[in-house]
Order: sequence, then structure tokens, then C-alpha cells
Amino acid sequence: MSKKIVVVIGAFLLALAAMQPAGAQDEETQCKKVRGHGEVVAYQIPCLEDPEFYFCIVSETRGGLKGKWVSYQQEDWGSMFLGDAGLPVPPGAPVTWYIREFEVFSTKKGTVYGDMQATFDARIFDSGGGAALPTIVTGGTGIYEDATGWIVVILTDESLENFKILGRICGPNIPSDDDDSDDD
Repeated sequence: MSKKIVVVIGAFLLALAAMQPAGAQDEETQCKKVRGHGEVVAYQIPCLEDPEFYFCIVSETRGGLKGKWVSYQQEDWGSMFLGDAGLPVPPGAPVTWYIREFEVFSTKKGTVYGDMQATFDARIFDSGGGAALPTIVTGGTGIYEDATGWIVVILTDESLENFKILGRICGPNIPSDDDDSDDD
């Protein structure tokens, strides 16, 4: 993994840690690290998973959050060019992408909901790096009801079809890190 992506992920994780107020977790709240990987199995236009969305990406996941991950997008939520999204374009970065997605991770123990927004320069793949897509956990069902936390999906190649998953999810129904089961 390139040093650039490690720095970006490190800065993101530091920002997330700073966002959680001291004492935000009580004795009943448990947290679990999430580790996993997966690959895209379908691109759908229109989105067959939920017709209210213009586009979705369906992926299989293994490890933590084993099951199915669906990224939902509306037509105006993503662009290959920052300028199209109304954002400034850095000099020499004609392939900078902007993406916004509603994320749903479905497992046999429940469903995790999250919101993701990211920008990245696609040239990172030329140097062997990957793009990190940060998701803020906004709740869920089953053991993920009232969950909070973060998930980072790291695209590991230019095809955008292979990825790693890292994260931390907290909530009153989450098994602690002492529970080593990877079949969430």
C-alpha cells in the first residue's frame, strides 16, 4: 500500500476519533473491529435492488460483515470530474473522482446503514495504491440497531471491483472484540 494512502487513512481515522465526545460510550455499548474483503458482482442501471435509486453496485463480502454490500447512488451523486460536482479541480488532476453513496451491508446478524462521500485521484492506481472510501455508520437492524462507527472500503485495483474493508462499529447489541467470529 502506498505511503500516500496510509497517510490519508491515518488522517481520516484521527478525524473520526476526534469527532466522538469523551464518555460517548456507556457500559452497555460494545465495539467491534471490522476486517474483510470482497468483490463486485453486479453493476445495475437502473438499480434492481431498490428502484428509487438510479444506480447501484452489488458486492459479496467476506470476513467481518460477511454477506452482501450494496452501494446506492442517484444520478447526480457522482462524477468523474470534480468540476462537474461543483468542486475546485486541482491542477494536473483531470481524473479526480467525486462519489457519494448510501451504503447497506447485509449480514445474517443484521444490516448496517451508512453514508459515504469521497474524492480521489484515479492516478493513485498507477502507483500501486488504492482509493479509500470512508463510510459513517448511521444505524442498522438486528445487532446493528442504534450502531455508530465507521467503515473504510479500500479499492485495491483500477478495475474498482476488488476491495478491503476496515472499520469499527459500536452499539448496545454489538459483540465485543473478544468475539472472534468473522461471520457477522
